[in-house]
Amino acid sequence: MEKTADIVIIGGGIIGVSIAYNLCKRGVDVTVLEQGTIGSQASGAAAGLLAPLGPLSGPGLYADLLLSSFAMFPSLVSELEEASGIHLGYEQIGALRTIHNPKRIAHLRKRMKDWEALGLTMHWLSGDEARQLEPLLSPGVCAAIYAPEEAQICAPQLVKAFSKAATRSGARIYSHVEIAGIQHHHNTITGVHTSQGETIARNHLW
Repeated sequence: MEKTADIVIIGGGIIGVSIAYNLCKRGVDVTVLEQGTIGSQASGAAAGLLAPLGPLSGPGLYADLLLSSFAMFPSLVSELEEASGIHLGYEQIGALRTIHNPKRIAHLRKRMKDWEALGLTMHWLSGDEARQLEPLLSPGVCAAIYAPEEAQICAPQLVKAFSKAATRSGARIYSHVEIAGIQHHHNTITGVHTSQGETIARNHLW
Protein backbone atom coordinates (compact mmCIF):
# COMPACT_ATOMS: atom_id res chain seq x y z
CA MET A 1 0.00 0.00 0.00
CA GLU A 2 1.26 3.48 -0.88
CA LYS A 3 2.26 5.58 2.13
CA THR A 4 1.12 8.95 0.80
CA ALA A 5 -1.71 10.39 -1.31
CA ASP A 6 -3.05 13.81 -2.18
CA ILE A 7 -6.46 12.66 -0.98
CA VAL A 8 -7.55 9.63 1.04
CA ILE A 9 -11.20 8.69 0.64
CA ILE A 10 -12.66 6.50 3.37
CA GLY A 11 -15.44 4.33 1.97
CA GLY A 12 -15.74 2.54 -1.35
CA GLY A 13 -19.42 3.05 -2.05
CA ILE A 14 -20.85 5.05 -4.93
CA ILE A 15 -19.90 8.38 -3.37
CA GLY A 16 -16.32 7.38 -2.64
CA VAL A 17 -15.50 5.80 -6.00
CA SER A 18 -17.29 8.49 -8.03
CA ILE A 19 -15.32 11.20 -6.23
CA ALA A 20 -12.13 9.21 -6.84
CA TYR A 21 -12.87 8.93 -10.55
CA ASN A 22 -13.57 12.63 -10.98
CA LEU A 23 -10.52 13.67 -8.95
CA CYS A 24 -8.25 11.37 -10.96
CA LYS A 25 -9.53 12.95 -14.17
CA ARG A 26 -8.16 16.21 -12.78
CA GLY A 27 -4.76 14.75 -12.03
CA VAL A 28 -5.18 14.27 -8.27
CA ASP A 29 -3.40 11.38 -6.54
CA VAL A 30 -6.21 9.43 -4.80
CA THR A 31 -6.36 6.45 -2.46
CA VAL A 32 -9.69 4.82 -1.51
CA LEU A 33 -9.96 2.62 1.57
CA GLU A 34 -12.94 0.31 2.05
CA GLN A 35 -13.44 -1.89 5.11
CA GLY A 36 -15.34 -4.53 3.12
CA THR A 37 -15.54 -5.03 -0.63
CA ILE A 38 -16.25 -2.19 -3.03
CA GLY A 39 -19.99 -1.47 -3.27
CA SER A 40 -20.91 -4.28 -0.88
CA GLN A 41 -23.14 -2.17 1.36
CA ALA A 42 -26.03 0.17 0.47
CA SER A 43 -24.56 1.22 -2.88
CA GLY A 44 -24.65 -2.33 -4.18
CA ALA A 45 -28.18 -2.97 -2.96
CA ALA A 46 -29.82 0.21 -4.25
CA ALA A 47 -32.73 -0.03 -6.67
CA GLY A 48 -30.99 2.24 -9.16
CA LEU A 49 -33.98 4.50 -9.72
CA LEU A 50 -33.32 7.72 -11.60
CA ALA A 51 -36.61 9.34 -10.71
CA PRO A 52 -36.06 12.96 -9.68
CA LEU A 53 -39.72 13.91 -9.25
CA GLY A 54 -40.18 11.94 -6.03
CA PRO A 55 -38.42 14.23 -3.54
CA LEU A 56 -39.52 17.47 -5.24
CA SER A 57 -42.51 19.59 -4.31
CA GLY A 58 -42.00 22.18 -7.03
CA PRO A 59 -39.45 24.59 -8.52
CA GLY A 60 -36.51 25.85 -6.50
CA LEU A 61 -32.74 25.63 -6.16
CA TYR A 62 -32.81 21.99 -5.11
CA ALA A 63 -35.03 21.13 -8.09
CA ASP A 64 -32.67 22.97 -10.43
CA LEU A 65 -29.69 21.02 -9.09
CA LEU A 66 -31.48 17.67 -9.22
CA LEU A 67 -32.89 18.11 -12.72
CA SER A 68 -29.62 19.47 -14.11
CA SER A 69 -27.83 16.40 -12.76
CA PHE A 70 -30.56 14.16 -14.16
CA ALA A 71 -30.16 15.73 -17.61
CA MET A 72 -26.40 15.09 -17.53
CA PHE A 73 -26.73 11.42 -16.59
CA PRO A 74 -27.01 9.87 -20.09
CA SER A 75 -23.69 11.42 -21.12
CA LEU A 76 -22.12 10.13 -17.89
CA VAL A 77 -23.38 6.63 -18.72
CA SER A 78 -21.66 6.75 -22.12
CA GLU A 79 -18.45 8.09 -20.59
CA LEU A 80 -18.36 5.49 -17.81
CA GLU A 81 -19.13 2.54 -20.07
CA GLU A 82 -16.26 3.58 -22.34
CA ALA A 83 -13.88 4.28 -19.45
CA SER A 84 -14.64 1.03 -17.60
CA GLY A 85 -15.82 -1.43 -20.25
CA ILE A 86 -18.80 -2.25 -17.99
CA HIS A 87 -22.39 -2.13 -19.23
CA LEU A 88 -24.52 -0.15 -16.77
CA GLY A 89 -27.99 -1.37 -17.70
CA TYR A 90 -29.28 2.17 -18.15
CA GLU A 91 -32.89 2.25 -19.39
CA GLN A 92 -35.11 5.27 -19.85
CA ILE A 93 -38.38 3.39 -19.47
CA GLY A 94 -40.28 5.87 -17.32
CA ALA A 95 -41.82 5.57 -13.86
CA LEU A 96 -45.33 5.23 -12.50
CA ARG A 97 -46.64 6.76 -9.29
CA THR A 98 -49.81 4.97 -8.37
CA ILE A 99 -52.59 5.19 -5.81
CA HIS A 100 -55.13 2.62 -4.61
CA ASN A 101 -57.46 4.84 -2.63
CA PRO A 102 -59.79 7.08 -4.71
CA LYS A 103 -59.67 9.59 -1.86
CA ARG A 104 -56.01 10.18 -2.79
CA ILE A 105 -56.75 11.24 -6.37
CA ALA A 106 -57.01 14.95 -5.53
CA HIS A 107 -53.65 14.80 -3.73
CA LEU A 108 -51.99 13.04 -6.66
CA ARG A 109 -53.43 15.57 -9.11
CA LYS A 110 -52.03 18.37 -6.96
CA ARG A 111 -48.59 16.76 -6.99
CA MET A 112 -48.76 16.52 -10.78
CA LYS A 113 -49.70 20.19 -11.02
CA ASP A 114 -46.75 21.12 -8.80
CA TRP A 115 -44.40 18.96 -10.88
CA GLU A 116 -45.56 20.29 -14.26
CA ALA A 117 -43.59 23.50 -13.66
CA LEU A 118 -40.38 21.43 -13.57
CA GLY A 119 -40.48 20.72 -17.30
CA LEU A 120 -40.56 16.91 -17.38
CA THR A 121 -43.22 15.15 -19.44
CA MET A 122 -46.05 13.62 -17.40
CA HIS A 123 -49.29 11.82 -18.21
CA TRP A 124 -52.33 11.26 -16.00
CA LEU A 125 -53.59 7.67 -16.25
CA SER A 126 -56.68 5.91 -15.01
CA GLY A 127 -56.20 2.59 -13.27
CA ASP A 128 -56.99 0.68 -16.47
CA GLU A 129 -54.60 2.82 -18.50
CA ALA A 130 -51.85 2.24 -15.95
CA ARG A 131 -52.42 -1.53 -16.13
CA GLN A 132 -52.20 -1.40 -19.91
CA LEU A 133 -48.77 0.12 -19.47
CA GLU A 134 -47.78 -2.30 -16.69
CA PRO A 135 -49.99 -5.42 -16.59
CA LEU A 136 -48.49 -6.59 -13.27
CA LEU A 137 -49.96 -3.66 -11.36
CA SER A 138 -52.50 -4.45 -8.66
CA PRO A 139 -56.16 -4.46 -9.73
CA GLY A 140 -56.68 -1.96 -6.93
CA VAL A 141 -54.68 0.82 -8.61
CA CYS A 142 -57.20 3.53 -9.46
CA ALA A 143 -54.96 6.27 -10.91
CA ALA A 144 -51.34 7.01 -11.73
CA ILE A 145 -48.87 9.56 -13.01
CA TYR A 146 -46.55 8.31 -15.74
CA ALA A 147 -43.24 10.16 -16.22
CA PRO A 148 -41.69 8.61 -19.37
CA GLU A 149 -38.34 10.39 -19.04
CA GLU A 150 -37.46 8.84 -15.69
CA ALA A 151 -35.06 5.93 -15.81
CA GLN A 152 -33.20 3.21 -13.97
CA ILE A 153 -29.70 1.80 -13.85
CA CYS A 154 -28.03 -1.30 -12.42
CA ALA A 155 -26.64 0.11 -9.17
CA PRO A 156 -24.00 -2.60 -8.52
CA GLN A 157 -22.68 -2.17 -12.07
CA LEU A 158 -22.51 1.59 -11.60
CA VAL A 159 -20.32 1.20 -8.52
CA LYS A 160 -18.08 -1.29 -10.32
CA ALA A 161 -17.79 1.01 -13.32
CA PHE A 162 -16.77 4.03 -11.24
CA SER A 163 -14.26 1.89 -9.35
CA LYS A 164 -12.71 0.41 -12.48
CA ALA A 165 -12.66 3.76 -14.30
CA ALA A 166 -11.04 5.39 -11.28
CA THR A 167 -8.40 2.64 -11.12
CA ARG A 168 -7.68 3.00 -14.83
CA SER A 169 -7.28 6.74 -14.24
CA GLY A 170 -4.69 6.17 -11.52
CA ALA A 171 -6.64 5.75 -8.28
CA ARG A 172 -5.47 3.16 -5.76
CA ILE A 173 -8.45 1.34 -4.30
CA TYR A 174 -7.99 -1.07 -1.38
CA SER A 175 -10.63 -3.44 -0.03
CA HIS A 176 -10.75 -4.98 3.46
CA VAL A 177 -8.86 -2.08 5.04
CA GLU A 178 -10.31 -0.73 8.27
CA ILE A 179 -9.46 2.68 9.63
CA ALA A 180 -8.11 2.42 13.16
CA GLY A 181 -7.44 6.10 13.77
CA ILE A 182 -6.91 9.57 12.40
CA GLN A 183 -3.56 11.35 12.57
CA HIS A 184 -3.70 15.02 13.60
CA HIS A 185 -1.29 17.92 13.72
CA HIS A 186 -2.88 20.74 15.72
CA ASN A 187 -6.25 21.23 13.98
CA THR A 188 -5.21 19.57 10.73
CA ILE A 189 -5.77 15.94 9.77
CA THR A 190 -2.54 14.65 8.29
CA GLY A 191 -3.20 10.96 7.74
CA VAL A 192 -5.04 7.80 8.62
CA HIS A 193 -3.97 4.69 10.53
CA THR A 194 -5.21 1.33 9.32
CA SER A 195 -5.95 -1.77 11.37
CA GLN A 196 -3.01 -3.39 9.58
CA GLY A 197 -0.70 -0.95 11.35
CA GLU A 198 0.03 1.23 8.32
CA THR A 199 -0.24 5.00 8.07
CA ILE A 200 -1.15 6.92 4.93
CA ALA A 201 -0.23 10.60 4.99
CA ARG A 202 -2.27 12.99 2.90
CA ASN A 203 -3.10 16.54 2.02
CA HIS A 204 -6.89 16.18 2.24
CA LEU A 205 -9.24 13.67 3.89
CA TRP A 206 -12.76 13.14 2.57
